[in-house]
Amino acid sequence: MRKRLWIGLVIFAVAGSGVVFGLGWNKTLLTSAGLNLNMTAPDALIRSKSLSKLPADLLQVPLLRDLLSEDFLFYYENTEGRLGLSGTLRRIAYEHDVTLTDELIKLVMDEPADVALWRSHNGTLKYYVIAMTRNKLAKLLEPAAKVALKDKQLTMVGEISIEGDTVQLFALEYAWNRKLLLASHADRVVVFSDPGMLLNSDGEFNASAESLLNDLLGSDKAKQSRFAGAFDLDAGSSDHSIAIKADFLSFSYQHFFPALKALRFDFSEKTLLSQQSWSTSMLLDVDPTHAATLYGGSSLWSSVPFQPGMCVAMPVDWNALTKAANSQAVVNKAADQLATQFAGNAAVCWYANSRLHTPLFVTQLGKEEGVDAILGAYFNYSIKGSADSEAEVAQIKPVTSPAGDVVWQNEQAMLGRSGKLVYFSPDASLVEQALAVTHKRQPALSDSWPDSKQAAVAVVDPKQLAQMVAHEVEMTLPHEQDEVLRGATDQHLLPKLEAVKKYPPMRLEMHATPKGAGWMTLDWQQY
Repeated sequence: MRKRLWIGLVIFAVAGSGVVFGLGWNKTLLTSAGLNLNMTAPDALIRSKSLSKLPADLLQVPLLRDLLSEDFLFYYENTEGRLGLSGTLRRIAYEHDVTLTDELIKLVMDEPADVALWRSHNGTLKYYVIAMTRNKLAKLLEPAAKVALKDKQLTMVGEISIEGDTVQLFALEYAWNRKLLLASHADRVVVFSDPGMLLNSDGEFNASAESLLNDLLGSDKAKQSRFAGAFDLDAGSSDHSIAIKADFLSFSYQHFFPALKALRFDFSEKTLLSQQSWSTSMLLDVDPTHAATLYGGSSLWSSVPFQPGMCVAMPVDWNALTKAANSQAVVNKAADQLATQFAGNAAVCWYANSRLHTPLFVTQLGKEEGVDAILGAYFNYSIKGSADSEAEVAQIKPVTSPAGDVVWQNEQAMLGRSGKLVYFSPDASLVEQALAVTHKRQPALSDSWPDSKQAAVAVVDPKQLAQMVAHEVEMTLPHEQDEVLRGATDQHLLPKLEAVKKYPPMRLEMHATPKGAGWMTLDWQQY
């Protein structure tokens, strides 16, 4: 009976994890191409005291509880990869006379773990590493080799030396062209979702892989948490922490606002002094002498139209704009002339009456004098492309309104300046609304806010955001060509969006001035 439990736990260690290569691995058994991932810098990190409790704790957030229905969970429980893995494990269990139960799965996963994730070429978080501490079950993993030597899909592929011990490495092939990699040492288990994570482009063992495995499987507690260093995380007391790099969230535009490094969501259990709750933080790296610019967004909130679906304001590195503009051959307009005109923060807002790809951008100028020629040149270049002379570039002439606003417009996009405020959107109607706000002809976003509540870094209006998503879906989905897809959308997605609309608008606020690099707690406030 004890042997059965050993083998069962080994199998489920693979189920909740993967496999790893080491020194002296069998290359003929692992034919994956190298992914060339930076294994020291994951895009996201989940740290949990119990992975099995994470799904239920996510549902403590009312909004997620409305969104993550039984149907949603059923879909992700029945993806091709998960079904293939489940089938493989149950076949191994059957052939090796192992009884598998849901309670056994839960027991295996009810341990502390770090889950680091990397994006694939299409931008999704596809690749992962799971590093777990098996305080209760570690010794039960030792007979893994007995199964591996007998099974055609669970195979020992190599060995690596960890602190003087020889650690065997296993591969589980659970579907066509899909493998997981697993290694365990003492009370540690490490899993890789794809062999290519440890290979270079030539299919050879990655130079950093040995160091990574030694750290994750070794006894040094600090090195076991090496992924946490990429997010400047300490041990912490939260039951779960989910950290996501700003570069991933911003679709790789993070270099324009380098002060923001990451966002983090923490869950803490109920205590005598506090309730169960999720909290939000952001990782900032701000020059203390410029820390006050983080609050510059307050002036922008009074300059954008009310009822956005979402707005975000952040300090911008205008020097990064100079580097980007240097690659654009705008005649007689040096790139630094553009970047030096701007000062402070920039904000981007999405509105329900527009499209996802046509947000409104707003920022401020340091001064008004002499900027129109520079703004016009870059607007024309962006719209019309390169030209051989300045006369050819300046095809779109500025128009000055009776109120003194200056606008450049082609058929759809518009750039507008009102005093020191500069607006741009691929949807000209949003710029027109914003210019109306500056002259008090339309209400501003912050008109309904108390004066003391303008230290916001973001705002979200679930009702407006849901309307925008519904409109985007309507514009994107095929009509008569795919009745099944439209039927599924009408039955599952649209009711969820309707449920979201009941939530009030919220502001994400920061109440302390950062003093360099570190995590800053944010508060969600209804408005």
